[in-house]
Amino acid sequence: MAEKHSNTTITYKPILGFEDYRAGEDGSIWSKKKRTLPGEVRDGEWRRLKPIADACGYFRITLSNGGRSATFLIHQLILVAFVGPCPEGQECCHENGIHTDNRIDNLRWDSHANNMADKTRHEMSAAKLTASTVCEIRQRYAAGGVSQSELAVEFGVTTSAISSATSGRNWRHVTVSLIPARAMAIQNCHRKLTEDNVRDIRKRFASGGVTKAQLARDFSVSSTVIVRIVRRDIWKHVE
Repeated sequence: MAEKHSNTTITYKPILGFEDYRAGEDGSIWSKKKRTLPGEVRDGEWRRLKPIADACGYFRITLSNGGRSATFLIHQLILVAFVGPCPEGQECCHENGIHTDNRIDNLRWDSHANNMADKTRHEMSAAKLTASTVCEIRQRYAAGGVSQSELAVEFGVTTSAISSATSGRNWRHVTVSLIPARAMAIQNCHRKLTEDNVRDIRKRFASGGVTKAQLARDFSVSSTVIVRIVRRDIWKHVE
């Protein structure tokens, strides 16, 4: 079944053995079990359930049917519903390393060895960051207007590395003083750029005949962003 939420169509699949529940491709779990609230009765209305994170950072949910209850890892429910049972000798892998990102596009059944290889890749990516870049990442993410995936592309790391930095799972010793939202908005405006844009800016500035102010107007960003791109303070991974 598929339903449209805002401008997005989400596909749902039933959860085997629990007919009053369904799994969404966006990682959501829904229930239509009857629920009575003070002065209100809901019967047959789908409602999204709120998961609980376990000690390892994975989302779990408790389902009930016929008087029995069981707690499941949400990523396993999603994979079983959309892909099928776990093949022998395999386990669930999160492509981007973020344990709470249970979109079906981010999940796969794979070997333990490949799961560990993913973990190593995410850890190596995180090692590219420095205390100063972590401060900038946290400030900009807290100010809003920029996603973790956009920050990951800009700083040349995985989304998992950005998630760990913003949540404080890594770099716990780094403290950040949040700067005013207006200044943060200026820094965030370069999220509009692509790697090709960055190469073009550096090439045009190096060839001469164009000012930073002109480049800022051409690419609809601030002059501060152009200066930082030219000096390679940002987008360092782009050659």
